[in-house]
Amino acid sequence: MEYLKPILETGFSLYQTISSVLASISTAQGFALFVIFLFIAPRILLFISGRIAKFFKKPRLIVRAFNGELNPNSDNLIILVSGVRAPKILLWKTENTIKSGTQNCDILKLRIDNAIISNSSPYEIASQINDLINAQFEKKSKTGSKYKKVQIVTHSLGALLVRKAVLFASKGFGKGRKGFENHVCANDSNWRNALERIIFLGGIHSGFSRNCEFRFGFFALMLEFMGIGKLILSCETGTPFVETLRQEWIDLTRNPHGKPAPICIQIEGDSDWAIPDDNLQDLEAQIANEISPNLYALEIGGTAHFSILDMSLIEDGELSLVTRRANILIEALSLKPSELKEISLVQSNIEIKSQLEERAKIKRLIIVHEDRNQKDAWIETIQQAAFRMFGENDEILVCRETPQRVSRFSFLLDIFGRRRKSLQWFGALCTSLKAQYPYAGLSIIAINNGTWVVANTLSKTHSLKIETMFLVGSILPREFAWDRIVNQGRLGLLCNALSHEDLFCAIIGGFYEWLGRNLPFINRIEFFSFGDSGFGGFNWLGEIMGEIAYIEGTSDAFLESRSSVRFATAFAAFGGPIEEANILATQGYKAISHETDPENINPNAIVTSDYIGDAAKIVKFLNRFAWGAGSALLIAIIGVIFGMALFIYQMIPVYSSVAIIAPIIFIVLLLDSL
Repeated sequence: MEYLKPILETGFSLYQTISSVLASISTAQGFALFVIFLFIAPRILLFISGRIAKFFKKPRLIVRAFNGELNPNSDNLIILVSGVRAPKILLWKTENTIKSGTQNCDILKLRIDNAIISNSSPYEIASQINDLINAQFEKKSKTGSKYKKVQIVTHSLGALLVRKAVLFASKGFGKGRKGFENHVCANDSNWRNALERIIFLGGIHSGFSRNCEFRFGFFALMLEFMGIGKLILSCETGTPFVETLRQEWIDLTRNPHGKPAPICIQIEGDSDWAIPDDNLQDLEAQIANEISPNLYALEIGGTAHFSILDMSLIEDGELSLVTRRANILIEALSLKPSELKEISLVQSNIEIKSQLEERAKIKRLIIVHEDRNQKDAWIETIQQAAFRMFGENDEILVCRETPQRVSRFSFLLDIFGRRRKSLQWFGALCTSLKAQYPYAGLSIIAINNGTWVVANTLSKTHSLKIETMFLVGSILPREFAWDRIVNQGRLGLLCNALSHEDLFCAIIGGFYEWLGRNLPFINRIEFFSFGDSGFGGFNWLGEIMGEIAYIEGTSDAFLESRSSVRFATAFAAFGGPIEEANILATQGYKAISHETDPENINPNAIVTSDYIGDAAKIVKFLNRFAWGAGSALLIAIIGVIFGMALFIYQMIPVYSSVAIIAPIIFIVLLLDSL
């Protein structure tokens, strides 16, 4: 029994250590230290592991391939790709079902390592999936034969990674691949030519939503806080990866450069909590005609998101549900399209085709992005102006979708993740409109916070294209890289309306502009990516850009004038021309204050765009010394917090931590409401 003594002593000391740690966490200081540890420790480990990985020349494999001996008589390859959280035992059951129900085939199983906490790029994972499938084809060719048919089975968020891998292997697509960021695939790869169908088991195609379950939202929040799990977070609805993928898939369906999109079969449970309502929106663009549809949806009763993988081909009454799941998978792998059509839940092709034909009349969509006014006042104003100018025009549609209300300070300080939510909302909206209106070009009228959202979405979503963009009260930096977007052919015309009486843009935007000029490294941090371009204009003025200078009053005054609203609406609807924008710039405040229409302005009139009113002189002075005004504002906020904390600490007998936290929360909520 002597050998048990050191084991017991070690276990008791470990118990004491854990108990003391838990006891310390219950105190205010211990809890604060615990939170700091959670924030710092994962980042330090990732930093160290990243530096160690640089010593190895061989690139790290995130996706691992598992395959047995090749069958020389097989010309069919079935690829099983895991999702990001599927238990291994369920994947093993799925693999056995495929082996039992499909004869004479090779199976390639691809599994993503540590997907839950991985910070790997989804582009890198999709590239590795593509490379591993190519390697399997090369391995097969060495046996003297080749695959004639390829089928892929994947689960959950694996649907996004697999579809991106298909794009990497498709001619004319593939931007974002590591090492080939700005290049597309020259030809369809061998496995892409052989790809017949993709079966999605609970496939999430439009990205996951944090609102699907409270625990999932809390888990995503913790991943963000600890700086890990960027792979999962990049698969959220509205992120650049998801929306770029969805828009490219629509292009692959409607305008393929090589082989069109493969047959897609969605199998999902009737109680799947992870499937969003618009899950199949971009895939529905694959329905070409009534004769040869290539999208099917099958449903299994009594099945949730993970239990869909619990299947087995066993003839047993107690296992009827898991046997049914297995049978549906085998049917998805083996049935012909005509047979799949009979059991598919996707609405009939005639209905979808008639909807697309009706929406095909729309040639221009106008999106008004203004997230400060809860009553959608700007959308109503633009819609009324469009009706007066164009009448019942079936080719022009003003989008009625509106974002959640966000105050300027809340957006500036990114309180409660407001910027992320705004970016994701707008990115998902653009994809949804592209799927619904196949021939419509997008035009944007962006105001205040919306200018930052629209420009950054356009910059990050490489498949998004905007025909015309009209900015009012822009909070973008003057050095914003419009030239890069224009050179990529993703922006048609841009008009920027300036105001010399916008205090927020002149002082707060000017302060950030001063930081960017004097601290160049700060431009790389998205938190500080603001400026006063709505006050001073952009430094890059190409042939596609015009600027209206200057508005009399704040940026809100522009849309309070009938003539300026008409001009903005006409610019968005017909794309300019820029010459008219510059004509209006020469008249500046006169066209607005006297309610004259843009078409009545005399282009030979004397240029008066340098007009500065009495109020504008003060604002211009404050903008010149915005570094001082901005610093004074920050010092004032910190002073108020410190003063309130001191008052609470002296008047109320509470802990010092409570005295500090309470005023901070109060100031944050106050700024969030401004």
